[in-house]
Amino acid sequence: MVKYWGEKSLRRTKDYLGNFLFILPVIIFFSLFSLYPILRTIHLSLFKWDGMSPNMEWVGLRNFRIIFSGDPQWWISLGNAFKLAFIAVVVMQSFSLLLAFLVERGAKAEGLYKVVYYIPTILSPLVVGYIWKWIFDPYGGIINYLLEVIGLGTLTRAWLSDPVFSLLAVSVSSMWSGFGYSFLLFLAGLKGISREIIESAMVDGANGRQILLRIVVPILRPVITVVTILTVLGAMQMFPLVVAMTNGGPGFSTQVPVMTIYNECFRSHNYGYASALSTLFGLVLLILSMLQIEAARRNN
Repeated sequence: MVKYWGEKSLRRTKDYLGNFLFILPVIIFFSLFSLYPILRTIHLSLFKWDGMSPNMEWVGLRNFRIIFSGDPQWWISLGNAFKLAFIAVVVMQSFSLLLAFLVERGAKAEGLYKVVYYIPTILSPLVVGYIWKWIFDPYGGIINYLLEVIGLGTLTRAWLSDPVFSLLAVSVSSMWSGFGYSFLLFLAGLKGISREIIESAMVDGANGRQILLRIVVPILRPVITVVTILTVLGAMQMFPLVVAMTNGGPGFSTQVPVMTIYNECFRSHNYGYASALSTLFGLVLLILSMLQIEAARRNN
């Protein structure tokens, strides 16, 4: 009996060791390229350092006190990020869900729609930014040209130089770039809904609007949660597109958190303060994700 249990324990240990060896490369990769940078960033946030000097000055929580007491640029950029995220969630997700619903209900050339809608998603954010910068150009851009053609020349303006419209212009270009990803996720979710459920609702007299709001949306809540989290995180972390279109201007009207962190780190050479901003920003993103997951869990 003792020999049997000893052999069983040995086999179990070998199985555990074999499984651990399989996941060891992932653990090493995660530790080197994710865990260590996070811990290093938190560590640097407690120092004043220019990134080049061999000596770092310990300042404790002073960098965080500066953020909360006297850095309007940071709070403006964070507010812009929330505006971009809100517009993306309300407009882009609603539109992508509606189109996915229409395509799934039997639109012809479904494969063509998938390709066409997903093309902007695979483009580099810098390329997307320069495309839309040309579209919004005040002199040779398509927007002003079309307004002139249809007799609304009084509405033409320098869109990206206008503090009122510049953030909206950036938001439009961002939604155009990310629409295809949301569309495909919603379409995949719709494919998992049984046709019998939809057909039964249609037999009972439900129209397309009722089917979408009363049946499709409740069933797709897990997918909507995932898409919402990805949309919010993507909008909050926007950077290359803003650099290509406005570089944060005019003024700070399109400044975003990642750009503020970048400027503090690589232009002002204030690595400690930039690390504090990164730590705070990461915490904000974590809290937003957890709140959305908890809200979805309660709704379900």
